[in-house]
Amino acid sequence: MSTTSPIFGRTRDGMLVARVGDQVFAMRPHEGGFHLVKAWGLTGTIDDWTVADFHDNRRDPVDEAEFRRTVEEWADHQRQLVLLGRRSIAARASTPWGLSQHAVAYADGVVAHSTASHGGFALCFAWGRPQSLGHADANRMMVELQTAPVEPPRGAFPTRSAGPKLPGGLPSEFGGV
Repeated sequence: MSTTSPIFGRTRDGMLVARVGDQVFAMRPHEGGFHLVKAWGLTGTIDDWTVADFHDNRRDPVDEAEFRRTVEEWADHQRQLVLLGRRSIAARASTPWGLSQHAVAYADGVVAHSTASHGGFALCFAWGRPQSLGHADANRMMVELQTAPVEPPRGAFPTRSAGPKLPGGLPSEFGGV
């Protein structure tokens, strides 16, 4: 079975759960109803897990049909991500938000960095200085990148070199990944 296909089951204490890859969802009983709670990277079998393995501060009520719909939507999203071909990369780069704890290469010269407090995109153009964006501007910039000319107009950007290229296409100031 694919890691993007949900696996449903019941925990030791009877909660309905579903695993999609490393993400696990559960219907936790709460005040006469249920709430969606999550866990990540649980080990062992589903019937060994208990309510203590899950966390979340959400208080949105959920019924079984909505729970299953949420899990299927998450699984669809994970399948779509696989088709995009993005890859996690080792990047211990310094970013405007702190040290990068996780990085995902979206395309050559486009890397999303996550830090303890925030995250953003590092953009590296062969003809310009690396730029960084917060998540809020990422979609707008991605559209602009897709329509940008291969070469910028003369004088549009500083002539300062982005530094030596390293494997992976990023200059050394972005961790050389």
